[in-house]
Amino acid sequence: MLDCSIIEIGCECGHNQKIDRDFQKKIFGGEVKISDLTNFYKKFKCTKCDKKNPDVFDSNKNQLFDKSNLIECETCKGFISIPRQKAKEGTTFCTPMCEFGLPPSTPEERALEQKKRNEFVQKNNALGRYHDLQRRLESKMYTMVDAINEFKEKTISKSEYEIKFKRFTWWIKTEIEKEGGKLIDNPTRYIDCPDCGHLTLVIWSPKNQRYFLGCSEFHNGCAWAKSIWKY
Repeated sequence: MLDCSIIEIGCECGHNQKIDRDFQKKIFGGEVKISDLTNFYKKFKCTKCDKKNPDVFDSNKNQLFDKSNLIECETCKGFISIPRQKAKEGTTFCTPMCEFGLPPSTPEERALEQKKRNEFVQKNNALGRYHDLQRRLESKMYTMVDAINEFKEKTISKSEYEIKFKRFTWWIKTEIEKEGGKLIDNPTRYIDCPDCGHLTLVIWSPKNQRYFLGCSEFHNGCAWAKSIWKY
């Protein structure tokens, strides 16, 4: 099991350093996840010999980065972690956020994302450049992202999240059927991620202009995803 409560950095010179949660808050600004390390890894260097790109392990000795096998993310140019490579073989993106444009999840990041949302809505309302169906679908792209954040913050229960999930997937079905689309699988079968058991998100892909299902733990490396709507 992956656990970033302690991050161990190992250099070929033999010097090792452990970064616990308190130290993470000092140097990273908060507790980190594997997906966060992608942004910081290029800055890692040995405090003894000053060499960059060390080996990195979590508290359970799972290797997170291997200096001999570093692959750059196509979007952010950070390095792709080993758990991400294993979860999605052959990927050229460090996280689903880079692959699909998914929003981040910390309070600070969500505040910035809210600002981007407002600018996005204003821009697209002004341009009017999308098909009516796409505009309707896209206008609710954050519905389940907001719901999963409410669940994690314990402002709604799991059963309340499930109700939101069912209502939203049914709304998508209703909207796409107006334009000849259809539902090709039952979304209630995937409320819990089949791979890791965590709750599933309904995610809008800006690249493909459609919704798909994905695991809410994508930040921690779960790459499960499924398309259940035919547009």
